[in-house]
Amino acid sequence: YTVDVNWLTDNAVSVPRIDIDIEGGKSVTSKTVYLDANFRITGYGVYENFEDSVQIKGRGNSTWRKSKKPFLLRLSDKAGLLNMGEDSDWVLLANTSDESNLHNKLIFDMANRACKEWTPQCEFVDLYLNGQYNGLYLLAEKIESGKNRLDIDVGAGDFLCSVDFSVRTETLENPFCTESGRTIAVCEPNILSDEAKKRIMDLVNQQ
Repeated sequence: YTVDVNWLTDNAVSVPRIDIDIEGGKSVTSKTVYLDANFRITGYGVYENFEDSVQIKGRGNSTWRKSKKPFLLRLSDKAGLLNMGEDSDWVLLANTSDESNLHNKLIFDMANRACKEWTPQCEFVDLYLNGQYNGLYLLAEKIESGKNRLDIDVGAGDFLCSVDFSVRTETLENPFCTESGRTIAVCEPNILSDEAKKRIMDLVNQQ
């Protein structure tokens, strides 16, 4: 069996390229301080090219300590990147602990096929920071409330929680421990009264 190399070359689908040029050539060293940058997507004819100003900072916990770091992006306005829903907040997942780079992509894609409710979409990208290749990443929708994200009304009493590790309790916002011993962080709303936190705790414990 022979492979036509020319056919493979002509029909290969290129992974979209993201260039992020940070103002002053700075490096991202903080998970709390945003840096201003220029942001550009080259879609190679598969996706639309895109360019905008952006703010970038670090994200993650154990993954933030790796050499290949994950990032959080905030566009100047809402946009639909790589055919995903319009929003201003996006994440770049480094997949540092997964040598195959496939685990997160497979889980996200399976969830989108299986769930009727919203689940994050993601696409592979080659990331270049200040002109230097930083590796293969996943550009993904950030988990948050919004028109094209989780359809919840925080103002009406809806809330968004995440399951976390007990060793991170001191760094979490609005954490609490369930009756079964799980550590939960209330992501939205950000500011909670004692009464609202108790209501959320009671509802989570009923699940």
